[in-house]
Amino acid sequence: MWQVTQPQMPKLVGDEQGFSLSGHGIAVEKYAWSEVGRIVAFKRDYGTYDEVYLQLDIGRRIGPLELGEQFEGFSSFVELMEKHLPGISESWWYHVAFPAYAENATTIFHRT
Repeated sequence: MWQVTQPQMPKLVGDEQGFSLSGHGIAVEKYAWSEVGRIVAFKRDYGTYDEVYLQLDIGRRIGPLELGEQFEGFSSFVELMEKHLPGISESWWYHVAFPAYAENATTIFHRT
């Protein structure tokens, strides 16, 4: 008998120096907070629910890094991000989450 399985989302781990993405216990990507140049928060509509994403521009990475609420450790990452990247508004989540079913793309961090 077959079973429907959900794909395993990468694990997002952060600390005082930066953050990493890992899969199956192996760090795949690792970045310092100082490497983050810009973050755009937005929402994707999946019909019956929305999911908040963060799109990070990182200096040495080719292409942006997208992190979604489904990633293990996302909430802890957001807390660390707000602590280590100055100038992120405390109300950014509200501006992205509401109204429902709209993308609400917002630049929440830009390193000058």
